[in-house]
Amino acid sequence: MIEVSKLDEVVQPLEEKKKKLSEEVATLKKSSELSEDDAVSLVTSFSEVIERNNYEEIRTILENLIDRIELDGDDIEIHWKF
Repeated sequence: MIEVSKLDEVVQPLEEKKKKLSEEVATLKKSSELSEDDAVSLVTSFSEVIERNNYEEIRTILENLIDRIELDGDDIEIHWKF
């Protein structure tokens, strides 16, 4: 049988690491959020990018605007970053 004190020695550093990683994730999420002004700017310039047929720019703009796309049968739901 394992002593509780031994478990505490293992669990405590893991809990501290978990807390630190959670804080880092929150910081990264916050820094990756797109402001409304930035989104408007990207959307406004999007038609020009399409006319140039620059697929790399199109992809970059879409990656900056869209957080994720969920598919459920015939339903498509777009989650924006703003």
